[in-house]
Amino acid sequence: MTDEIDQEVREAAADLWRLLGEHPRAESILAGHHDQAQTVQILARMKAAGREQGLREAAEVAATCPVQCATVRDGDDEWHIECRFKDGQKFAAIIVDKDHEDLADWIAAAITALSEKPA
Repeated sequence: MTDEIDQEVREAAADLWRLLGEHPRAESILAGHHDQAQTVQILARMKAAGREQGLREAAEVAATCPVQCATVRDGDDEWHIECRFKDGQKFAAIIVDKDHEDLADWIAAAITALSEKPA
């Protein structure tokens, strides 16, 4: 049994019950009254398994990241995310609209974090 059921799982279970024509049961599930029901528990376990797989895939991406680091450079009408690749190349691989500097910073930080290997 999974003790922690989030609203996303409840919504998926409610959608399933609505599909079966059980609208009152769906509303009761949404309200959190059936968290121990088999349908809700199965969907919660499926979500957890998907999350675990996603984490494994993210680790694989990090292990094969071809970028050493990324920095944000100011362009005329956009932000250029300049990437230094492991093969020595360096160029603006990603361009972000000028109105979204925070996004450009976040992308550069995420790429750099992916490329950093634990010691």
